[in-house]
Amino acid sequence: MRKQYYKDINDYIESCDIAIEPNKGLNNSKIDAQKIYEQFRIMKEFHDRTKGFSGIMDNRIPNLTGRKIEQYKVNIKKLTRDIKRFNEEEAKSHFQKIVLSTAEEYINKAEECIKKIYDNGYYEIIERSMKSLEMCAGNTYFGNLYINHGKITLGTTKKCGYNMVEFDCIYFLNKLKRKNVSIDFKDAAEEFCRLEGIGRNSTDFILTLLEYPYDFMKCCNNYRNNRKDLSDEEYCKRLLKVVNKNK
Repeated sequence: MRKQYYKDINDYIESCDIAIEPNKGLNNSKIDAQKIYEQFRIMKEFHDRTKGFSGIMDNRIPNLTGRKIEQYKVNIKKLTRDIKRFNEEEAKSHFQKIVLSTAEEYINKAEECIKKIYDNGYYEIIERSMKSLEMCAGNTYFGNLYINHGKITLGTTKKCGYNMVEFDCIYFLNKLKRKNVSIDFKDAAEEFCRLEGIGRNSTDFILTLLEYPYDFMKCCNNYRNNRKDLSDEEYCKRLLKVVNKNK
């Protein structure tokens, strides 16, 4: 049988009876457990429809499997080097002084998270995902993945790619966490995994990565690379906001 041809990932997504329509699903209704679990059902339907791609495409679907964990490991190494350098240079800025006084706790937490996922079936999760050719939407918040006139709709495919479905849940729950939405994250992770038909290792994987100190690492990465082109004072404010939130 001749394989189906698709010109790009948008063409493929639309062939799965998923519409692509930017920014139509965002609303200000109250976020409660019912709304969250309904979002999980939309994710599940997206995953079921898109996994197992076997066609031909001009532009390859990005393979994101394993990239996030490798980036998290790189973050630890770079921050460890920063601390060594700040000590050697005797901390030239206020930001560097804050890092020296707080970073060890976050590095330890990050290392514990990485160790835990490797000890609890990480490679098995990767193997399952690759065998099924699972695809993630990437951005699974209400404004990007939603039902519109009875049809699953995706705002943008920019973050789509092959990946473990767990990462769509992690993205969504992290977004809720940053917005201080009151929810039992353990119950939510368990419900997502029940709907997806994936095991206890996946629940542990999701909950562990929710504990990874992403925001602290991001602040340090932005400072190191001067991504935001901010003053030392502004970088300090952002870092202290993260630190104070975690107290």
